[in-house]
Amino acid sequence: ERAVARLWEETLGIRGIGVHDNFFDLGGDSMRAVLLAGRLRRAGVLDVPAAKLMAAPTVAGVLAAAEEETAQAPGGAALGPLLPLRAEGTATPLFCVHPGAGVSWRYTGLLPHLGGDQPVYGIQATGLDGTRPPAPDADAMVTAYLELVRQVQPHGPYRLLGWSYGGFVAHAMACALQERGERVELLALLDAPQPHGTRHDPDAAERQVAALLSRVAGLPPEAGVPDVDSVLDRIGARVAADPAASPVTREEAAAIASVMRNNLRIAPQFAPGVFHGDVLFFSAAEERAADVPGDLAVAAGKADAWRPHVDGTLHDHQVPCGHYEMTEPEPIARIGAAVAKALRGITG
Repeated sequence: ERAVARLWEETLGIRGIGVHDNFFDLGGDSMRAVLLAGRLRRAGVLDVPAAKLMAAPTVAGVLAAAEEETAQAPGGAALGPLLPLRAEGTATPLFCVHPGAGVSWRYTGLLPHLGGDQPVYGIQATGLDGTRPPAPDADAMVTAYLELVRQVQPHGPYRLLGWSYGGFVAHAMACALQERGERVELLALLDAPQPHGTRHDPDAAERQVAALLSRVAGLPPEAGVPDVDSVLDRIGARVAADPAASPVTREEAAAIASVMRNNLRIAPQFAPGVFHGDVLFFSAAEERAADVPGDLAVAAGKADAWRPHVDGTLHDHQVPCGHYEMTEPEPIARIGAAVAKALRGITG
């Protein structure tokens, strides 16, 4: 326990960490989790995947995870459909819907900015952990995700947030909840595109999957856009050289790629309704050209595209970054501060 805590402190550059202190509350993020997993392994303290550390982000939790004897599907809880980023707290939970890659790990950057009493859960795509297939269509996805939300919180008021793909899914969830008579007191969309009516192009989608998969795995950029198999091979080689050097194994990355393909296939099916209430929108103010031609995530005018689907005020916050950098430390700090301010306004 002392050895784990020491490496925890060295990774974060702070002292006096308790066994129940949350890694992400202390300033950690998914990439630091990979670094910490590597340090634990090389020091001979623990051999635990970074994904498992993200699912159990305390000293006590990671020790318990390392001792588990029960067989789990690849990735365990970190690839399950409901990821408790912070289960503790008495405030109304905040549910963060996954971006196109299907995983909600990058929302860990919000935790230090929301206050320790704010529970935060990541909604992740079905199909990642091998326990169930991906959602067959948009309606099924919304229904499944609302079931996950109700496992934690049977009734409103609800708080929803989504980045990119997760933004238009969160909007659909919010509309569905209102149709059922529930109250949604916060809907925050992080540079969410509007995909309804676009044409699904399998070849373009495959290029986008390769680019997104590289980002999820933390791979350094390559010249041009790689194909999915080459990205998987690079992940496999990295894991073979050092099992703690990647947040995912090759097998887990292949599952993520499959989920991405499905997510892109059903994206045009999300026909937006009208959300009755105000919306917090965060626009990437320094967008650059798309790595993959036709990538809706970097399209211009995303906030304006949502205004007809919001019966209230859409508060557009300009964040000085590109779309894919919105969960980097500086942008997510700005976003977290704005979300925290909105939540304080709700609770008075």
